Amino acid sequence: VLVIAFFLLGLYFLWNNPTAMLWLMVALSAIFFFSFSFYAVVASRVKDYTPQAPSKWPSVSIIVPCYNSSGTIGQALESIKAMRYAGEYEIIVIDDSSTDDSAIIAEKMGAKVVRRKQERGKAGALNLGIKMAKGEIIVAIDSDTYPQADALEKMIPYFYTSTAAHGGRQVGAVTVFITVANPSNNLQKM
Repeated sequence: VLVIAFFLLGLYFLWNNPTAMLWLMVALSAIFFFSFSFYAVVASRVKDYTPQAPSKWPSVSIIVPCYNSSGTIGQALESIKAMRYAGEYEIIVIDDSSTDDSAIIAEKMGAKVVRRKQERGKAGALNLGIKMAKGEIIVAIDSDTYPQADALEKMIPYFYTSTAAHGGRQVGAVTVFITVANPSNNLQKM
């Protein structure tokens, strides 16, 4: 309440004091300009690093936790199956006690489906999937997201690099851009 009160008091002060409002706008503009300039300079000097493909592509286990996802699981699995990958992969759908046809849809699409009798949440579903996974690399994809066709080809090589670009360490996790189904708010739309 105190923070909101100070915020509203500050707005009142700025609204009734044009000189202070002008200086605030100048300060915010300067911060934005210098931040953007700094980012532009740094971004122009950083070189993109693209690792080489491994000599042998590892096996991959793709885990898809779902709960009442009958409206999205089909398209998500189509996107997963459309991913190009030279190695072997398995798709494991962990149905977390759905009350709709999510598991049936996933089974019809050829995914290995594990039905949990008691809902334990996404983390529990992922942990169960990890225990069942046979792949050397584990990939987790939500049941309402659609990975791009080249997602695995872009991600997997990073696990087989240990270069100065990564501080000489082996990479332990990689993420890529994934599209969200039916975005409902501005954050999801962005």
